[in-house]
Amino acid sequence: MADIHFTYKNGNLIEALRERGTAIKNNDWPEYTRLNAQLDRVKEAHHTDLVTPVSAFVTFEQEEGMERCLLPLNLLGEKVKARKAAEPTDIVWENREITRTSRLVRFLLVASAVSLIMLVCFSTIVGLQQ
Repeated sequence: MADIHFTYKNGNLIEALRERGTAIKNNDWPEYTRLNAQLDRVKEAHHTDLVTPVSAFVTFEQEEGMERCLLPLNLLGEKVKARKAAEPTDIVWENREITRTSRLVRFLLVASAVSLIMLVCFSTIVGLQQ
């Protein structure tokens, strides 16, 4: 089965959904209505492709079942590509949406605030000692 990439303007379907979410966030209801109508047209034109599952996570009780699944196989006339998933403990799930730049900016803000508090405390202690 080929991967399907739905184009929408200069991006893909996910970007179109983000645009719609931004319109909702900004209370831009005319833009939301326009984007929603465009998404409805894409949904109607590609309904079968959008609702056809292309991946699944399968849990096996025994390792033998997993090893058999990793062998080349056909399912309903389609070649199935199976691969071993990463262990859930190997994935850091928290804060995955935060970019490196955002993380750096937050670190600098916190470091500045802590430094300012330490400077005020140090100045207060030195002032009280004199």
